[in-house]
Amino acid sequence: MTICDEPTAWALLEDRTVKTVLGLDRAQSHLRDRNIKSVASFGLTWGQFSTLTALRQAPLPHQLLPSQLYGPVQVTSGGMTKILDGLEQKGLICRVDNPKDRRGQFARLTDEGFTKVNTVAAALQADVAKTFEGTLTEQEQADLARLVARLCQSLGA
Repeated sequence: MTICDEPTAWALLEDRTVKTVLGLDRAQSHLRDRNIKSVASFGLTWGQFSTLTALRQAPLPHQLLPSQLYGPVQVTSGGMTKILDGLEQKGLICRVDNPKDRRGQFARLTDEGFTKVNTVAAALQADVAKTFEGTLTEQEQADLARLVARLCQSLGA
């Protein structure tokens, strides 16, 4: 008898929790792939869009230190430098001296960057809305958002 023949192995795959985790993983992978392609159609990488989003969410003047971006964007310091260099070359951010620490600079969203992140975010929102329309009711979407948020909180994510 192999492990695949054992009833407990099959029961594990039929477990509600395992099915939920596998389903969430498949949905996340599919949505992320679509989002990456959508963002790329605007000439941005996912890391660049995530960085612009973090800056857009920062209080006026929409600037953060690179070290404040590592976590939200989920990259290393070297990765963040590459992202910021690319965004600066595109004119979507500028670097501004930190008056409290001359060794560091803020990454600040430019007017062009502000417009770009709003445009891309609106396109992503519309695409995701189309995905859910006809699949989940508004109440089911609200329930799903609430449940996923609770799951993320329990995971510390």
